[in-house]
Amino acid sequence: MMRLFIAVDLPEVNDNNEPIQFANMQLLIDQAIPDFRPTKTFHTTLVFIGSVSDSLVPKIKTAIERAVNAFINDQKNGLANGIGGIMMQQGASLMGKNAIAMKLSDNYELAVLALELRKYFNEYQLPHDRHEEINLHVTLGRIAPENKNAIEIRRFLELLPAPIGARAQLQETFTAHTITLYQSLQGSEYIPLARYKI
Repeated sequence: MMRLFIAVDLPEVNDNNEPIQFANMQLLIDQAIPDFRPTKTFHTTLVFIGSVSDSLVPKIKTAIERAVNAFINDQKNGLANGIGGIMMQQGASLMGKNAIAMKLSDNYELAVLALELRKYFNEYQLPHDRHEEINLHVTLGRIAPENKNAIEIRRFLELLPAPIGARAQLQETFTAHTITLYQSLQGSEYIPLARYKI
Protein backbone atom coordinates (compact mmCIF):
# COMPACT_ATOMS: atom_id res chain seq x y z
CA MET A 1 0.00 0.00 0.00
CA MET A 2 1.10 3.56 -0.77
CA ARG A 3 -0.04 6.78 0.92
CA LEU A 4 -0.57 9.40 -1.80
CA PHE A 5 -1.62 13.02 -2.25
CA ILE A 6 -1.61 15.66 -5.01
CA ALA A 7 -0.06 19.03 -4.23
CA VAL A 8 0.80 22.36 -5.81
CA ASP A 9 4.56 22.92 -5.67
CA LEU A 10 5.38 26.35 -4.23
CA PRO A 11 8.22 28.41 -5.75
CA GLU A 12 11.20 29.81 -3.86
CA VAL A 13 10.71 33.33 -5.27
CA ASN A 14 7.66 35.53 -5.79
CA ASP A 15 6.48 37.40 -8.89
CA ASN A 16 9.02 40.19 -8.23
CA ASN A 17 11.82 37.61 -8.12
CA GLU A 18 12.22 38.16 -4.35
CA PRO A 19 12.72 35.13 -2.07
CA ILE A 20 9.70 33.83 -0.16
CA GLN A 21 11.13 33.63 3.34
CA PHE A 22 9.70 30.33 4.56
CA ALA A 23 12.98 29.53 6.36
CA ASN A 24 12.76 32.75 8.41
CA MET A 25 9.25 31.77 9.52
CA GLN A 26 10.49 28.33 10.54
CA LEU A 27 13.34 29.92 12.51
CA LEU A 28 10.87 32.17 14.34
CA ILE A 29 8.68 29.17 15.22
CA ASP A 30 11.71 27.12 16.27
CA GLN A 31 12.75 29.82 18.74
CA ALA A 32 9.28 29.88 20.32
CA ILE A 33 8.18 26.23 20.31
CA PRO A 34 10.27 23.37 21.72
CA ASP A 35 10.76 20.30 19.49
CA PHE A 36 9.60 22.08 16.32
CA ARG A 37 10.47 19.99 13.24
CA PRO A 38 10.55 22.16 10.07
CA THR A 39 9.46 20.75 6.71
CA LYS A 40 12.09 20.65 3.97
CA THR A 41 9.84 21.45 0.99
CA PHE A 42 6.72 23.56 0.66
CA HIS A 43 3.53 22.56 -1.09
CA THR A 44 -0.23 22.98 -0.86
CA THR A 45 -2.28 19.78 -0.93
CA LEU A 46 -5.12 19.83 -3.46
CA VAL A 47 -6.35 16.25 -3.04
CA PHE A 48 -5.53 13.80 -0.28
CA ILE A 49 -5.81 10.30 -1.73
CA GLY A 50 -4.79 8.20 1.25
CA SER A 51 -3.53 4.61 1.27
CA VAL A 52 -4.02 2.76 -2.00
CA SER A 53 -2.59 -0.30 -3.74
CA ASP A 54 0.35 0.53 -6.04
CA SER A 55 -1.63 -1.12 -8.84
CA LEU A 56 -3.95 1.94 -8.80
CA VAL A 57 -1.14 4.41 -9.57
CA PRO A 58 -1.47 4.23 -13.42
CA LYS A 59 -5.22 4.93 -13.13
CA ILE A 60 -4.53 7.81 -10.71
CA LYS A 61 -1.98 9.31 -13.13
CA THR A 62 -4.50 9.09 -16.00
CA ALA A 63 -7.17 10.86 -13.90
CA ILE A 64 -4.70 13.64 -13.00
CA GLU A 65 -3.61 14.08 -16.65
CA ARG A 66 -7.22 14.38 -17.79
CA ALA A 67 -8.05 16.86 -15.00
CA VAL A 68 -4.99 19.01 -15.73
CA ASN A 69 -5.71 19.01 -19.48
CA ALA A 70 -9.33 20.02 -18.88
CA PHE A 71 -8.23 22.76 -16.47
CA ILE A 72 -5.62 24.15 -18.91
CA ASN A 73 -8.07 24.12 -21.83
CA ASP A 74 -11.01 25.62 -19.89
CA GLN A 75 -9.25 28.09 -17.58
CA LYS A 76 -5.90 28.87 -19.24
CA ASN A 77 -6.84 29.03 -22.94
CA GLY A 78 -4.67 25.99 -23.58
CA LEU A 79 -1.53 27.52 -22.01
CA ALA A 80 0.21 25.83 -19.07
CA ASN A 81 1.64 29.13 -17.82
CA GLY A 82 1.07 28.61 -14.09
CA ILE A 83 -1.43 29.81 -11.52
CA GLY A 84 -0.64 33.33 -10.35
CA GLY A 85 -1.88 35.70 -7.68
CA ILE A 86 -1.19 33.27 -4.83
CA MET A 87 -0.60 34.85 -1.40
CA MET A 88 -0.50 33.72 2.22
CA GLN A 89 -2.58 35.01 5.10
CA GLN A 90 -1.04 35.96 8.42
CA GLY A 91 -1.61 33.73 11.41
CA ALA A 92 -0.88 30.02 11.61
CA SER A 93 -2.87 27.20 13.13
CA LEU A 94 -2.45 23.62 14.22
CA MET A 95 -3.91 21.15 11.74
CA GLY A 96 -4.27 17.39 11.77
CA LYS A 97 -2.24 15.57 14.41
CA ASN A 98 0.50 18.16 14.94
CA ALA A 99 1.16 20.26 11.81
CA ILE A 100 1.69 24.03 11.91
CA ALA A 101 0.12 25.50 8.77
CA MET A 102 -0.64 28.88 7.20
CA LYS A 103 -3.63 29.41 4.93
CA LEU A 104 -3.43 30.71 1.40
CA SER A 105 -5.68 33.57 0.38
CA ASP A 106 -8.63 32.51 -1.76
CA ASN A 107 -7.47 31.79 -5.30
CA TYR A 108 -10.13 31.01 -7.91
CA GLU A 109 -7.89 28.99 -10.25
CA LEU A 110 -6.47 26.83 -7.45
CA ALA A 111 -9.99 26.07 -6.23
CA VAL A 112 -11.13 25.20 -9.78
CA LEU A 113 -8.13 22.89 -10.26
CA ALA A 114 -8.90 21.10 -6.96
CA LEU A 115 -12.54 20.62 -8.04
CA GLU A 116 -11.46 19.39 -11.49
CA LEU A 117 -9.18 16.77 -9.90
CA ARG A 118 -12.00 15.57 -7.64
CA LYS A 119 -14.37 15.38 -10.60
CA TYR A 120 -12.06 13.00 -12.47
CA PHE A 121 -11.31 11.00 -9.32
CA ASN A 122 -15.07 10.50 -8.93
CA GLU A 123 -15.38 9.53 -12.61
CA TYR A 124 -12.60 6.93 -12.24
CA GLN A 125 -14.01 5.83 -8.85
CA LEU A 126 -10.69 6.53 -7.13
CA PRO A 127 -10.40 7.08 -3.37
CA HIS A 128 -9.92 10.65 -2.13
CA ASP A 129 -11.13 13.11 0.51
CA ARG A 130 -14.64 13.46 -0.94
CA HIS A 131 -16.25 15.20 2.00
CA GLU A 132 -13.44 17.46 3.06
CA GLU A 133 -13.83 21.11 2.06
CA ILE A 134 -11.05 22.68 0.03
CA ASN A 135 -8.71 24.21 2.62
CA LEU A 136 -5.55 25.42 0.90
CA HIS A 137 -2.65 25.75 3.32
CA VAL A 138 1.14 25.37 3.60
CA THR A 139 2.65 23.18 6.31
CA LEU A 140 5.73 24.82 7.85
CA GLY A 141 6.56 21.97 10.20
CA ARG A 142 5.36 19.78 13.03
CA ILE A 143 5.43 19.95 16.81
CA ALA A 144 5.41 17.32 19.54
CA PRO A 145 1.77 16.15 19.94
CA GLU A 146 1.86 16.93 23.69
CA ASN A 147 2.35 20.64 22.87
CA LYS A 148 -0.69 20.78 20.60
CA ASN A 149 -3.14 22.04 23.22
CA ALA A 150 -0.87 24.60 24.89
CA ILE A 151 -2.73 27.93 24.92
CA GLU A 152 0.45 30.04 24.66
CA ILE A 153 1.49 28.14 21.51
CA ARG A 154 -1.90 28.71 19.89
CA ARG A 155 -1.75 32.44 20.74
CA PHE A 156 1.78 32.71 19.33
CA LEU A 157 0.68 31.03 16.07
CA GLU A 158 -2.38 33.28 15.70
CA LEU A 159 -0.10 36.35 15.69
CA LEU A 160 2.48 34.94 13.28
CA PRO A 161 3.01 37.15 10.21
CA ALA A 162 2.94 35.62 6.74
CA PRO A 163 6.38 34.94 5.19
CA ILE A 164 8.04 37.99 3.63
CA GLY A 165 7.60 37.69 -0.13
CA ALA A 166 4.15 36.08 0.11
CA ARG A 167 2.20 38.44 2.40
CA ALA A 168 -1.42 38.96 1.36
CA GLN A 169 -1.68 42.25 3.28
CA LEU A 170 1.12 43.65 1.06
CA GLN A 171 -0.15 41.97 -2.15
CA GLU A 172 3.09 39.97 -2.52
CA THR A 173 1.99 37.40 -5.08
CA PHE A 174 3.68 34.29 -6.39
CA THR A 175 2.99 31.83 -9.21
CA ALA A 176 2.88 28.03 -9.04
CA HIS A 177 3.86 26.17 -12.22
CA THR A 178 3.44 22.48 -11.34
CA ILE A 179 1.41 20.00 -9.35
CA THR A 180 2.88 16.69 -8.22
CA LEU A 181 1.58 13.27 -7.23
CA TYR A 182 3.50 12.51 -4.03
CA GLN A 183 4.01 9.40 -1.97
CA SER A 184 4.10 10.18 1.74
CA LEU A 185 6.57 8.22 3.89
CA GLN A 186 7.10 8.11 7.65
CA GLY A 187 8.74 11.20 9.12
CA SER A 188 7.11 13.65 6.66
CA GLU A 189 9.28 12.49 3.75
CA TYR A 190 7.69 12.90 0.31
CA ILE A 191 8.65 11.16 -2.93
CA PRO A 192 7.44 12.75 -6.21
CA LEU A 193 5.89 10.10 -8.48
CA ALA A 194 4.73 12.35 -11.35
CA ARG A 195 4.79 16.09 -12.06
CA TYR A 196 2.38 18.06 -14.26
CA LYS A 197 2.67 21.60 -15.67
CA ILE A 198 -0.31 23.80 -14.91
